[in-house]
Amino acid sequence: MRSVIKFVGILCLILAGAAMFPQGVEASFGAPSIICGQGFSSSAPTCSGAGATCASSGDLVVISLSYYQSSGAQTISGWSDTNSDSFTQDADSATGANNYRTYMFHTVANSSSCTTYTATISGTVSFGNLSITKSSGGTGATTDAVATPLTFSSNANPQVGPNLTTSQTGDLIIAIANCAEGSNGWGAGSGYTQLDTTYSSNAWKTEYQIVGGAGTYNATFSNSQTCSFGTSIGNLVTVAYKTGAATPRFRSHSSIISFHPHSRKIPWSDRRRRLEMSKI
Repeated sequence: MRSVIKFVGILCLILAGAAMFPQGVEASFGAPSIICGQGFSSSAPTCSGAGATCASSGDLVVISLSYYQSSGAQTISGWSDTNSDSFTQDADSATGANNYRTYMFHTVANSSSCTTYTATISGTVSFGNLSITKSSGGTGATTDAVATPLTFSSNANPQVGPNLTTSQTGDLIIAIANCAEGSNGWGAGSGYTQLDTTYSSNAWKTEYQIVGGAGTYNATFSNSQTCSFGTSIGNLVTVAYKTGAATPRFRSHSSIISFHPHSRKIPWSDRRRRLEMSKI
């Protein structure tokens, strides 16, 4: 009888002790959507969302823009918004005068209030395009990888960007392509989904992909028209963003216990009564 009681006590301890084991749960991005997008021709372009298009607290907000530099190199000294978000520059094609220049920035929204985003550009921009997107699951998100910005002076279909290597499952890759074209011939490449398209003057398009695993990727764009180069060149910029730290979750493990109280090989009083356990 004492052995039976001991067994029941041991069994309860095993089942309780095996109950909770922490494991990580990867956060995941939702498909990005447009907060706002527009063409611009000023040194302080602004863009505002409204209603359902606005970012929610914790969303990853990505700013993509390209503009034509008619004289000198016009750089962006920063972004600001009315929610006091802090913006990080992720990529810059760094092309000079009489060329297109392409940038990408990001922030994680600290408020669900609609806001106005404003850039500060040194010098006057002839014309440009910008779009601002949001993706849920951005809490703690950071830049994971940036491909070397591609500048090109000849047509290709598809136009293929340089590689980047992601470090974890579920990265969000966003890419921009632009060039001087009479009509917008850019299309999203294989495995990518179009985000938005030209708002002003030149051919410009953004695309995205949420990748299934860590690895090497590149952006591709189809080009059904012909870029006009002359003194200008095209740009292709690609950035991968990763989610924040994994969220703890607890998983229970059950055990199958087999007890042999009538074993003749081990004395009844022996405390090392055989327990055969197999974990599921």
